[in-house]
Amino acid sequence: MKKIIMNYLPRMATIIFFLAGVLLFAQKEEIIPLADDQPQKSTLSSDTLYTDNSDSLYVSDSGDSTAVIDSVLYSADSLYYFNKDELIELKGNATLKYETAEIKSDRIALDLKNDRAFSSGDTWMKDGDQLLAGNEVKYDIDSKNGLITEGISKFEKGFFYGKEIRKVDSRVFDVDEGRFTTCDAKNPHFHIYAKQMRIFRNDKIVAKPVLFYVNNFPIMGLPFGTFTIKRGRHSGILVPEPGYNRYDGKYLKNIAYYFAYKDYSDLLIAYDFKEKSGWEVRLENVYIKRYKYSGYVKTRLKKRVEGINASSYDWVVNAKHHSDFEDKSTFDANLNFASTKKVWENSVDIDERLKEEISSDLSYKRLLWSRQLNISASYTDNFKDKIRNISFPKISYSLPSKPIYELFLSKDSSVSKENNWWKNFNFNFSIHLAHKGEIKERKPTFSDVFFESTQDSSGVYINQHNAGAKNSFGVNYSHKFGGWLNISPGLSANEVWYDRDKLDNKLVRAADYSSYIRANFSLYGLRQFNHSYLKAVRHIITPEASFNYRPDFSKNENKYYSFDGISVASGRKSRSVNLALNNKWSLKIRNKSDISTSTDSTTTDNNETAKPEDPHKRINDILTLRSSLLYDLEKEDKPFSNINHSVGFNPAPIEDFFNFKYSATGNLQQDAYNFEFLSWRVNNEFSISGQATYVDYFPVETNKFGEEKNIFPDIQSDSLKTDDYERTSIKDIEDNLARANKSNWSIVFSHSYSASRENKRPDQQLDTTVTLQITKNMNITYSNYLDLTNKRFIRQSFTLSRDIHCWKITLNWNKSGDIWDYRLLFFNIKLPDSLRIRKSENN
Repeated sequence: MKKIIMNYLPRMATIIFFLAGVLLFAQKEEIIPLADDQPQKSTLSSDTLYTDNSDSLYVSDSGDSTAVIDSVLYSADSLYYFNKDELIELKGNATLKYETAEIKSDRIALDLKNDRAFSSGDTWMKDGDQLLAGNEVKYDIDSKNGLITEGISKFEKGFFYGKEIRKVDSRVFDVDEGRFTTCDAKNPHFHIYAKQMRIFRNDKIVAKPVLFYVNNFPIMGLPFGTFTIKRGRHSGILVPEPGYNRYDGKYLKNIAYYFAYKDYSDLLIAYDFKEKSGWEVRLENVYIKRYKYSGYVKTRLKKRVEGINASSYDWVVNAKHHSDFEDKSTFDANLNFASTKKVWENSVDIDERLKEEISSDLSYKRLLWSRQLNISASYTDNFKDKIRNISFPKISYSLPSKPIYELFLSKDSSVSKENNWWKNFNFNFSIHLAHKGEIKERKPTFSDVFFESTQDSSGVYINQHNAGAKNSFGVNYSHKFGGWLNISPGLSANEVWYDRDKLDNKLVRAADYSSYIRANFSLYGLRQFNHSYLKAVRHIITPEASFNYRPDFSKNENKYYSFDGISVASGRKSRSVNLALNNKWSLKIRNKSDISTSTDSTTTDNNETAKPEDPHKRINDILTLRSSLLYDLEKEDKPFSNINHSVGFNPAPIEDFFNFKYSATGNLQQDAYNFEFLSWRVNNEFSISGQATYVDYFPVETNKFGEEKNIFPDIQSDSLKTDDYERTSIKDIEDNLARANKSNWSIVFSHSYSASRENKRPDQQLDTTVTLQITKNMNITYSNYLDLTNKRFIRQSFTLSRDIHCWKITLNWNKSGDIWDYRLLFFNIKLPDSLRIRKSENN
C-alpha cells in the first residue's frame, strides 16, 4: 500500500477537531441537534442529504479558555456523531474546506479521544495549487504526523508515487519506496525508483539508492542521486559533461555553478578541464529589466598547451547592452575583444573558427526637432593584417526631403493649402562629423589609439588619425507635365572641414557640387482573353532618362582625405546621359469556378449596384526586365558604356497536393558596339514541399491525474503554475511550426551559374536543403553547398531528431573543408539539464 503525506493535513485535521468541539454540546447519542433552524439527522438514516454552511467555531480548551477558529465549509450525504466514543463521521461525498485547503473522500472520521483524523476510500486533497490523491489518510494531531496510502501527486515537472510519504515540514516530504517520472503516460515509459526519497517542494529530490527503470526494467543504478524540480530560474550546480576527442583528449566540461539573482540578473561560473589542450574558465552574466535595460557579459580565459613545458593564455570578452530612456532615446553597446584568433581554433562554430576580425560599437540615438540624432563609435581589430581601426566619435543628423515653403509658412495657413507650382520645390540637409584612427603599432598606447598620429623614419604613418565635418544640402523640383511626363531637376552641394589635409595644412575647407535632371513616363498595355484560363495580361513600359553634371574637382584627389563618409569629389569634369528601359508583366488568372460568377453584381441596402469582389487571382510582376546604358559626353572614343540587362521571373507558387515554387534572376552585360555578350550570371531557386499525414499506430494513454474526476473545478490538469516555456515541450514547438508552415517535408535547390568572355570556364554552385519528417516523431534535415566547377563539397550538415514521448534524441554532423564535428544529445524534455547524455567530437 502506498501512503502519501498531505501538506495541508495538519490544518485540515485541526479544523475537524474544532468542528467536533462544537458538536460536543449535544448530549444525545442517537439524535444530533445541529442548530435551531436546521433539521436533525439520525444515525440510522443514510439517504438524507445534509449540508452545512460556514460557521464560526468557539471551542473550550480546558473549561477555562475559549479558542476562535476561522470559517469552515463542510458537507456530506450523512453526518454522524457518537458521543460515547467521541467520534465524528462524514459519509458520502464528504468535503471539508478551510482557506486554501480542501479534502474530499468517501468517509472522513475524527477520533476526539485520541486526537486523530482518518479518511477511507478514494481521497482527494488540495492545498493551494498542490493536488494529491490516495486511498487512506491517517493523521495524528498531537505529533502532527500523517500519511496517505496508494497515492499519487504531481510535483513541478513530473509525477511521483509512494508507498508511504510523510510530511516532515511544510515543504518537505519523506517517501518510502518512491517513484518519480516526468512521463505523462498512464503507464510511464520510465521512472526513477528509490527506497528512500526526500522531496523538497519547488526545489529538488534527493534519493538513495537510485535505480533508473525503462519499461519497468532496471538499466542503471547509483548509490544516491539528486534531481532539481524547481520552476524557472534557480541557483545550483549544473551537470558536467564528460567526453573525449582527438584534440582535447579526455575532458570534463561545464563544471559550473549558476546563480540567479532575483528577477533581473543571473551569473554562470564554469570550468572546463581538457587532458591534452589545457583548461578554460568562463564567466557569463545576463541581466534584464523590462522597459529599462537588458544585456549580457561573457568572458573566457583559456590556457592552451602548445608542447612540453610550453603554454599560452588567451582571453575573449563579449558584452551587449541596450537601454531605453524616458525621453525615447536609446543607448546600445556591442563590445568584442580578444587576445588572439587562436582562442576560437577548436570552436564547434565554423563561423568562429574562420573569424579574421572582431568589432565593437557604441550607439546613442534620440529625437531632436522630430528627427533622429545619432552618436556612435566603433572599434575593429583585424587579426590577419594586424591593423586596428577606431571611429570615435561619429555624429550624424539629417532632415529628409521636405517642401521649402514649410520653412516660411505653417501647415495651417490658407496659402499652404492652395495648389501652387512653387510648392513642388523641396530641400534636404544633413550634417556628419567623424574621427577615425588606423593603428598599426603592435603595442599601442592610449594616445596611439585615440588621437596621436606617428610616422616612421621614411614618413609612412604607423598610427594615423583624421577628423572632419561634412554638411550636405540639396534642392529639387518635381512636376508632371501634361499629366504624363515626370520632370525632376536638382542640385546638391557638400562642404567639408578637415583637421588637416595631405599637405599637412591645418583646419582646411573643401567643397563640391553637382546637378541633374531626370525624366520618366509609363505606358500601359492590357490584353484580355474571354475563354481561357488566362484572364488578362498587363504590360508596363517605363522609359527613363537623366543628365548628370559635375565640374572638375581633380585637384582634390591628392589634397584631401576620405574616411567614414567624410569626403569631397575628386574626379574630373563629368557629363553623362543615363538611359534605361523598365518592363513589367502581370497576369490575372481565372479561378475554375468563377466563369459564371465573375460578371454577377450585388445590390447594396441603398439599391445601388455594388462592384462584386474580384474572384480572379493576380500575379504581379511575374516577369521584370531592365536595360540600362550610359553615354559619357566627356569621352571622344567609345562614349557608350556596356549595356546592362537584369531579368527576374517570379511565377506564383502552385498550392495543391504539394507546394511548388520557382524563381529566377539573371544579369547580362553586353557590348554596346558589337552587341557581344561579355558576362552573365543566372540564379535559380526551386522548392517543393508538402504536408504528409501520419497514423499513430501505438497511441499513448496519458495520465489524467486531476482530470478524470471533476474533484476540484479550479484544478487544471497541471496543478502547478509553471511558466509558458516550461509547459511547452520541444515537440509542441516543432508541431506548431509545422502547422504554421503547412508542410512537414521540403526540398530546396539554389543554383548559380556565372561566366564571362575572358573566363572560358564557368563557375557553378549548388546549394541543397532537404527537410523530411519520416514519421510522426522523426525528422531529418540535410544540407550541402557544392562547388560544381571544381566538383567538391564546400559545406555539409546533417541533423536527425527523434521524439520518444517524454525524451528526445538529436544527432548533428557538420563538415566544412577538412574540419568536421558531430554532437549526439539524448535528453528528457521536461528536465533537459538534469537528465541528459551528450557526446561530441571534432577534429
